[in-house]
Amino acid sequence: MVANIGDSLRRQRLTVNVISPSIQLYSIERRSIQTALNGISARFSAIKRVPDDVWYELLSVRMSQSDNFCPGMAPISLPALHYSHVCRAWRRVVNSSPSMWRTILSNIPPDKEPNRNLIDLWISRSPDDQQINELQSFSGLAIAGSVRMKLGLPIHNGLQYLLFQSRNQSRKRLSYSQDCDYRSAINIPSLCLLPSYCCTRAPRLQENLIHRFPRLEFLLLHDILPRGMDSLPSTLISLSVAFDVPHDSYRLSDLLKPGLQTLRLGYFSSLNIPIPKQNIQLPNLRMLQVTPLEHNILKKLDLPSLERLILSPPLNTSATFPDNWTEALVPHCANVTSLVLHWLSTLPDESIPTLDSLQVFSKMYLNTPKLLEVNFNGGNIDGNALADLLGGKQQRRLKSLIIGGYIGVSRFDCERYSQYVDKLYVYGSKNQSNEPPSAEEEEVLKAILRHKIADISVVDKNITQAREAIASAKLALDVLSQSSARSYSILGAHQKCPGILSRSSQSCPIPHELYATDLAEALRKACEAVSLCSTIKATTAEETVNSAISMALSELKTLLASVDDALRRQRLILNVNSSSLRLYSRERQPIQTVLDDIRERFSVIKRVPDEIWYEILTLRLIRENRHWPQPRDAPLFIPALHYTHVCRSWRRVVSSSPSMWRGIHWNMGPEREPNRNLINLWISRSQEDDRRLYERQSYSGFTYAGSTHMKLQLPISEKLQCFLYQTRKQLPHGQTADRSSAINLPVLCLQSSTSFTRIQDVQASLIHRFPLLVTLKLQNTLPRTIVNLPNSLTHLSLEFGISHETYRLTDFLKPSLEFLTLLHFDGPTTPVLSQNIILPRLRILDITPLEHDILTKLNLPLLEKLFINPPRNSAAMFPTGWVEALVPHCTKVVSLRLDWPARLPDEGRISIDRLQILRYLRVHTPKLLIVKFGSGSIDGNALAEFFETDIHHRLEELIIDGCIGVSRMDCERLVEYVGKLSVYRTVHRVAAKNDPE
Repeated sequence: MVANIGDSLRRQRLTVNVISPSIQLYSIERRSIQTALNGISARFSAIKRVPDDVWYELLSVRMSQSDNFCPGMAPISLPALHYSHVCRAWRRVVNSSPSMWRTILSNIPPDKEPNRNLIDLWISRSPDDQQINELQSFSGLAIAGSVRMKLGLPIHNGLQYLLFQSRNQSRKRLSYSQDCDYRSAINIPSLCLLPSYCCTRAPRLQENLIHRFPRLEFLLLHDILPRGMDSLPSTLISLSVAFDVPHDSYRLSDLLKPGLQTLRLGYFSSLNIPIPKQNIQLPNLRMLQVTPLEHNILKKLDLPSLERLILSPPLNTSATFPDNWTEALVPHCANVTSLVLHWLSTLPDESIPTLDSLQVFSKMYLNTPKLLEVNFNGGNIDGNALADLLGGKQQRRLKSLIIGGYIGVSRFDCERYSQYVDKLYVYGSKNQSNEPPSAEEEEVLKAILRHKIADISVVDKNITQAREAIASAKLALDVLSQSSARSYSILGAHQKCPGILSRSSQSCPIPHELYATDLAEALRKACEAVSLCSTIKATTAEETVNSAISMALSELKTLLASVDDALRRQRLILNVNSSSLRLYSRERQPIQTVLDDIRERFSVIKRVPDEIWYEILTLRLIRENRHWPQPRDAPLFIPALHYTHVCRSWRRVVSSSPSMWRGIHWNMGPEREPNRNLINLWISRSQEDDRRLYERQSYSGFTYAGSTHMKLQLPISEKLQCFLYQTRKQLPHGQTADRSSAINLPVLCLQSSTSFTRIQDVQASLIHRFPLLVTLKLQNTLPRTIVNLPNSLTHLSLEFGISHETYRLTDFLKPSLEFLTLLHFDGPTTPVLSQNIILPRLRILDITPLEHDILTKLNLPLLEKLFINPPRNSAAMFPTGWVEALVPHCTKVVSLRLDWPARLPDEGRISIDRLQILRYLRVHTPKLLIVKFGSGSIDGNALAEFFETDIHHRLEELIIDGCIGVSRMDCERLVEYVGKLSVYRTVHRVAAKNDPE
């Protein structure tokens, strides 16, 4: 029984020893497979978005630039509101960032009221440090008190700060006999007084200004000390006093009202700081912003309700800090929940006094038991020491830690911070950006890099040796296991002769240690020897046979014992090296992370890809072009021009994208002339066949058009290609249309959305009044008389979105045509040519499958661009063989565009296999260089396979815009077969309504 238990224990231990390494090997094998699966799954995942912190950085820079300029034409402008309309990502970032709503731009003349809704929106979104930047600065405070403040300024009780500037008051002066209004009350809750350096009347006007604010709640004094401060109203709840120049002393106790809730003090130097003679209690004060210079004032204050403490530097760069100034803060920190340390980042040789933010924070951290939020804004900090402090003995979890613009905080530090805070925000950290390191940092980083490279090379060598040992052990185990199987079967067969086995086991010699291959070969020979002895003829003496078999079995048993020892050794080698490999891999990971972080510091500065900017700006421009310009907007406005002034990236993307210059907004009256330079810029940047002019006014008929409207209002320029002339309105009853005067415009576009006979009569004779016509575009309308077009016509577009009558197309096809668009509604009404027509100059042709009969009668020897579109009628039937009608015109085609809208299967529109059309036309277009697929569905895999097997020359560019069915993996394949691949607004598939995902 004991022997059986021992055997069972040995077998179970053997099972554990064998299975445990197998599990480890399977885990390692699974990890590599899982990594591959994750990589493939990521290929099918949604397109990654630009992180919000990147948008925050970009928009913050843009906001700071906008705040430095005076507003343009709009009376009230919110820069943040503009950026919230660009895209969802910007709306999310802007709406969640109160600092971006800080500024409102004011350009309100004295005779206008402000937009209250806009002001309310600004107040609800902006933080406490709101600002108003004004364009005008009216003369003194006299007009401000009587007219400007009553009519122009935002009169709203919730307004926090009104920056009332008096710097340029000498520009507009009161007349000699005009008296200033010094007595009338100004019922505004906010007042901000700034100094006037060029006007002597301003100080006199400011002397008694505070008396005129009986409802004053918010007072900001910057470099100015008005008289009468001892009579401030008890309604004052917010006070800000700041000096960036030397100042006189004054009685601060006159300003410290018991109702104060917010107090900001920033003095220039320690001289003339007003220290209260007795203790002052401010029971309602919740927010305090001070510099180290106010420590003596803090000793005289009692702030039992203080919740938010902001420490900032003095404006004097040469000011010296008193010793132990932080001790004055300790008595007020019992209820502080928010601490902000705001300091500039400086170099060691700069004169600005530095602040050890970490030392100040450690002092505050010990004395703020209710602290929940910490904000480090600018300056230098030891990120590792900060992490040690947060995880030290006084450890308590913070709700929020904000680090903005600091030097010294690395990615590893941020990972440690996340263990001690609920929310971590890091903006503009120097170690988080890709700015090149300084000379001192570069020397240190390169030394660390060399050390880590040496470390990782040692680890890689150990990993290689372990992997080689594992591979060798696995091979030996396979060889020995396979070779020993036959030997065990032979021994089992001779168990019936125990005498022979017992005799043979007594005298078998132990061979020397052999390699796995040698053991396998020896086993093979031993097995052959046993088999040979078993086949000895019967004439041989029995004793001789038994002796031979005994010797062969003895040698076989000895070899099997050696094989068992070799198997145990190889399993041990496999187990030890597998464990070592895991340890080496874990050791390698942190070293590789450090190497990646250091190498990233030396890498090129990353930027937001132009493709992302293109998507954002395209969406924004589409939205702007859907709306008419407002009355206060510029008379002539190009949306794309506005975006070229934002940053270099936007200028580069917009300037290189003619499609963004498609639209121009027109809002001019008959008495104004257009801006010719703006029109010429628009013409030079936009595509010739894709321009859009959006007009706000729609004048009645063509009467004013012929006599006044077209002569004075329209851009009379021979370069203007498209003018959308709308005919939706009738002429007033009894008014006679002007049908005789010539209209010397090169372009005419007629759009008919009504069926009024008078409008059709006007249109019938309108074309004859354009003797210099170059471009003609007819949409859903046809002249009722025979058309006699001038020989100057080069562009013709006939488009129909509704049913129409047939007409004589021959009258429109002039030999001078270079661009032709034919988009008919239905096959039966599509005109047919009775004879062959040659268009020797035609370079661009835009058609649908319905025009196949027309193509059979045309001769286009110079055709270069071919556009194929769907008809507007979704139920139209396509004729058979329409693709073959294109072949005679394709010998010189270099650009092919296939546009087809994406439709669901139940919508009824007849679809076309654009890939099949491309296969067919590819054979007949020897000069084809550019192919574009617009909208619709396309099999990206089949498209890649087509270009892979295409025997013709390589395409210069392939454009896929707004299609469904092209994956990221397909794009990577397509890149190999075309010179340039451009993919916009394209997805792999569209989820159905019943899709569980």
